[in-house]
Amino acid sequence: MRRLVLLLMIPLFISCASLNSASNTMEQVYIGMTLEEFKIITGKKAKKSLMRDGYNVYTITDYDFMGYYLESKSFYFDPDDKLIMAQ
Repeated sequence: MRRLVLLLMIPLFISCASLNSASNTMEQVYIGMTLEEFKIITGKKAKKSLMRDGYNVYTITDYDFMGYYLESKSFYFDPDDKLIMAQ
């Protein structure tokens, strides 16, 4: 019985992990939002990947539960820490 309950809970945990995916983040951000707002939405998942002339690029990379790459999204901020592009 315990094994059955555990097996039924696995899809629940996997589906909950996808709620904070890069695609979900793309739906929550908007052009002109501040870096602080962005960090509240993404938490520690966004990593600063590039900084040049005051422009910052943050990247979110998703992996499946086996560790395989799923997707990556980049978010570009101007020197005033406003989102100017997301792809």
